Amino acid sequence: MLAPAFACAACSATPDERPGTALWNGRDLNGWEIVVKEPVPAGTALLRPAADGVLQVAGKPVGYFATRESYSDFELVLEWRWTEKPGNSGVLLHIGEARTDKVWPNCLQVQMKAGTAGELLPMEGFTFAELPPGARALPRTAATQEAPAGGWNVCRILCRGDAVECWLNGTLANRATHCSARAGRIGIQLEGAPFELRGLVLRKL
Repeated sequence: MLAPAFACAACSATPDERPGTALWNGRDLNGWEIVVKEPVPAGTALLRPAADGVLQVAGKPVGYFATRESYSDFELVLEWRWTEKPGNSGVLLHIGEARTDKVWPNCLQVQMKAGTAGELLPMEGFTFAELPPGARALPRTAATQEAPAGGWNVCRILCRGDAVECWLNGTLANRATHCSARAGRIGIQLEGAPFELRGLVLRKL
């Protein structure tokens, strides 16, 4: 479903070409759960399968959808594009226990937000070594480039031990070490803007 993503020669070292596991089966949300801030009206589809393995994401209400299974030491590749005005979302890594007082869990977010995709944002107490004192997020490298509006962005994330690397469209965008968690569930953030998602292929390292 995501073979073209590994044709990019600029990705770190030698991308793993072993067959991976598709976290989304292309049909339904078996193996996933949705956590949202407010009740969802009856008949509202937050996520809708489309042709060619694409998942249409409504983007609201605010929240996230996450795997029920936890993962450690993996490579994750996914693609996304904005279907209307570019907006905000993110990949949530190492999600811990679900919270009842806040919608966001303790996790590390790889930003998908237009204009800052590739930033690393610690959420709800998550920590890592490179975050400057008082900073909310670790900026991406100056070389990071996003696809034009409507184009597909390819995100490749490597989680090994307490380190996380993020590659965006073939360029190393960010790296964090001494992360406060080494394993957890994987999620996709809902932040109001609709977008399309495909791939979500995971390979164990």
